[in-house]
Amino acid sequence: MARALCHTTGQAGLLRRHFVTPSLRHTRQCDMTDVAPAAEERKWAAIAHVAALAGILMPFGGAVLGPLVVWFLKKDSMPFVADQGREALNFQLTVFIAMAVSTLLIFVGIGVPLILLLCIVDLVYIWVATFKASEGEVYRYPVALRFVTK
Repeated sequence: MARALCHTTGQAGLLRRHFVTPSLRHTRQCDMTDVAPAAEERKWAAIAHVAALAGILMPFGGAVLGPLVVWFLKKDSMPFVADQGREALNFQLTVFIAMAVSTLLIFVGIGVPLILLLCIVDLVYIWVATFKASEGEVYRYPVALRFVTK
C-alpha cells in the first residue's frame, strides 16, 4: 500500500511530518503529492547520520565533516537526504560548539563530565536518527540549533 507524507501541526505549533496510508488521508491534512522516500534515499539519509562517527577517526571537526560531505553530494538529487543531511549537520555543529564550551569549562572543573555526557548523548541520537532515517521517517534532533537552512 502506498504511503504519503503528511504535514500536521503538533505540540506547540511545531510542524510535524510523517507518513500515512491513503486511507487516513481524510482524517489529517495531508499533501498527497509527496511520496515515501525510495530505498536509495533512505540508505543515503542513514549514511548522513552515521557519517558523524567520522569524528572518532578525525577529532576536531570530523563529526561535522562527515554529514557535510553527504549533504553536499546528495542535496540536489535526493530531497529526503537533503533534509536529513541538513539535520545531521546542524546537530553535529551544535555538538561541536557544546564540546568547545565544555573544553573551556575543564578549567572550572565541570568540563570533563560534560564532555562525557555530550559523547553519550551524541552517540544515542546518532543511533536513533540513523534508525529512523533508514525507515524513511523524518527525524528531528530535539536539541539542535538550526544553522544550515535550505
